[in-house]
Amino acid sequence: MKKCPICGKDVPPRYGARESVYCSRACLKAHYDAAWETITCPVCGKEFRAKKLFRRKHCSYPCANAAQKGRKITSEAFQEACKHRGVPGPRKHPRTGKFETNCHAKIWLLESPDGEKVTARNLKLYMIDRYGEEKGKKVYKLLVCAAQRFRKCGHGSGAGWRVLAAPASRRNKKGQPRRTALFKGMSVSARADLVIVLIHSPGG
Repeated sequence: MKKCPICGKDVPPRYGARESVYCSRACLKAHYDAAWETITCPVCGKEFRAKKLFRRKHCSYPCANAAQKGRKITSEAFQEACKHRGVPGPRKHPRTGKFETNCHAKIWLLESPDGEKVTARNLKLYMIDRYGEEKGKKVYKLLVCAAQRFRKCGHGSGAGWRVLAAPASRRNKKGQPRRTALFKGMSVSARADLVIVLIHSPGG
């Protein structure tokens, strides 16, 4: 027979979907008392219950944010490291910055409102350069939604642009990398054009 982890007594059988872990309500309460603690929030003074495992100090997110606002970093070593950290370097590097040559930039094949076939590497940057900051971001978001329709049914358009080839999405519903073919829903001529672009692209 199963033993109670609190007192060591035998756990009586239970008729149902789940088996009992503790022999009585008293042992169950003792388990919760050991796993939980009562904490007083240092910001508002409110008492609340929380699991010891989480090591919470504040009762809510607003109180936690209020405590962080007045916090100052006093470590001289940390402040000195912040002065020399390499954040500006990667932003200016052609492989990691906001450039067409970024290592994560995707290649899109589109048809413009004028009927012109356009190959765009780093679509967001291309639309911002073409339309400006505000309108470029709006067109980019519409084309990202159009790309989702393109992957499902083979056609998608937004803001007058038509998607001819879109990069595969990063994750599927199970959180695994998608293996959707890049050429799904494309005509033979569009596939040939994209292959040429991939061969001659800097990162290809």
